[in-house]
Amino acid sequence: MEIVQEMLSEIPELSKPRRNFMAELFETLLRVHGKANYLNLSRYSPYDEKTFRGNAQKPFTFEALNQDIIRKTQSSSSILAGDCIAKSGKHTFGLGRFWNGRC
Repeated sequence: MEIVQEMLSEIPELSKPRRNFMAELFETLLRVHGKANYLNLSRYSPYDEKTFRGNAQKPFTFEALNQDIIRKTQSSSSILAGDCIAKSGKHTFGLGRFWNGRC
């Protein structure tokens, strides 16, 4: 998380309270169990639900932060991978059926 805090400190338009909130938000998203809604985030964070709602209405440049983090941590060779195959039931190649939590 140090790299995220470092990258947040390099964004000039972020105030210190907003920077601290965003750092705590990213840490809380990694800790939260279940859905990441405002009430659940407030259970795993020192901030209350109203703080999450208020900060969610303010704009934030996630794209710029992601690009800066990738640029800073990228090695000489990188691979971008995605997985868009359905993983349940008969659509999973070679595995047959397995338990799906939505059923």
